[in-house]
Amino acid sequence: MPLGSETVPGERRAAALNLLVPGAGLILLGAPTSGVLVVLAASASATLALLASLLFPLDFSPNVRALLIGIAGGCYVGAQVRLGQRVRSVRDQAAARLRREQLALCQDRLNAGDAAGALAALAPLEELAAVDVVVAYRLAQARTALGDANRARAAWQHLRTLDTHGLYRAQIRAHLKRLGAE
Repeated sequence: MPLGSETVPGERRAAALNLLVPGAGLILLGAPTSGVLVVLAASASATLALLASLLFPLDFSPNVRALLIGIAGGCYVGAQVRLGQRVRSVRDQAAARLRREQLALCQDRLNAGDAAGALAALAPLEELAAVDVVVAYRLAQARTALGDANRARAAWQHLRTLDTHGLYRAQIRAHLKRLGAE
């Protein structure tokens, strides 16, 4: 399963609630300040739009009515956009937390001499190894410690292509030399 594809707990409920009461979904997803502000703005503008359009249409000009309806609609659309941003933010935070936890677990297992355990710890991050330098580095370390020379060599060579700033240049060179690839 891709790292960012898990749904945020309560995401569907928040989306449904946000459709009914703009901003309430934000509160449910842990953004109370933003949610309350959106709820207040949406309810105030919708109330004024209803007053101007249905209850007192002669007291408000057509331009003011159109403006109030537009503001209410903008608040509604803004609440949906803000909810999407919040969901992405929560997903990104969860993915970063998972990455940190798995990398720490991998490091602990490598320090303990458990190469198979380190490789298993990196399994949830496997798709990131193609683009993430740190994950690729830990993967190369785990494969080297496991003793699989061909896969370790391939991992170190892949890390060399990812390491554009040369952070791991010395380690890559030393391991590739030891594995006979350089």
